[in-house]
Amino acid sequence: MNHFTSLLRPLPTPHLVRRGGALLSGAAALLAAALSAAPLMAQSPQASYPLLTDLNDATGAYGPLMLMGNTPPAPPANGVCVDGVYLFNGGQDARTPVISSLDTNDFQLEVEFQITAFGAGTRPILVGGNGWRWIGFLVQTNGTYGLLHNNALQEWSSTVLTTGTWYRGMIKYEAGMVELYLDGVKVHEAMIGPLNTGNNLNFTTNNFSNGTAHNGCIRNLLVSNDTTLGQTSGPLGVNYCGPGVPNSTGASGVISVAGSAAAVDNDLTLTAASLPNNAFGYFLTSRTQAFITGPGGSVGNLCLGGSIGRYVGQGQILNTGTNGGFSLVLDLTLTPQPTGFVSVAAGETWNYQCWHRDAVGGAATSNFTDATAVLFQ
Repeated sequence: MNHFTSLLRPLPTPHLVRRGGALLSGAAALLAAALSAAPLMAQSPQASYPLLTDLNDATGAYGPLMLMGNTPPAPPANGVCVDGVYLFNGGQDARTPVISSLDTNDFQLEVEFQITAFGAGTRPILVGGNGWRWIGFLVQTNGTYGLLHNNALQEWSSTVLTTGTWYRGMIKYEAGMVELYLDGVKVHEAMIGPLNTGNNLNFTTNNFSNGTAHNGCIRNLLVSNDTTLGQTSGPLGVNYCGPGVPNSTGASGVISVAGSAAAVDNDLTLTAASLPNNAFGYFLTSRTQAFITGPGGSVGNLCLGGSIGRYVGQGQILNTGTNGGFSLVLDLTLTPQPTGFVSVAAGETWNYQCWHRDAVGGAATSNFTDATAVLFQ
């Protein structure tokens, strides 16, 4: 494994991602990579609120997001931020119009969010219905991530969020079955039965059932029909070797994979999330699994063995920016190995992991996410 110490060599500063023959940089590259990830796209978008520079529905089907309160939230600037104070106690709310075309028996709700501070008790992130509270994302005082349904019923994952980090949340619901995702990874599922919506099909940052409000920001809100729940178009791969050693955010980095497990499709996207902001990193791959503690002076664990390839070509060394993560679209015909490039073939299992810069007590170091294994067909 002597070759692995080269992971710690200085990284170049450009952050470029190649998509469709063009090079994108900075936030545009991160957004393009994120939009390419299959877990965040359902089959029939009904309303889409990017909230990057304006309040408009990108589909054009519905009116703009409404900013409410005696002192309303500031206009969008890479998201809309609310103060965590209940609207009727002098606080703020960000609310969509009623999305009347939503199929409440088969839908997908997605939003990127950031938490500024955890409040007392259970707080909303985004709730369906100001009058009925029929579905929504929740967070507890200790950061535990969960969901709300039918006014006051709750489901909780074992995943813990941290403040100041952008996450991608997703709820899939179909015929009584619900799945909760974070950054493309399913963290909880349950049979919750029918939803009592009262046809109150808007989405709000307040929970008008218990008088609490989201304290943080939201962006890239997408409401869709047809969840593809339980189908193979969702997240792929089997994660192992986790959770990773917590990084400087206090969270463990997570890797997820989306696209198609059919090698001939050449459609696979890797995503690393829950990483430090403004940190460089890149993805690794191998046919072999392992567990190596602190390789090359890293504080994390290497979960790959044998011949390890590094995605360090042009546009493949990435930066987390202010999102705490990044994505890379792979070319399966150009899979890096120490002796050159190989093509992924049906029947092979490939393992992936992300290495990234980190700091401990102000001293520079590195860390790893967990790893994932993909069996190609």
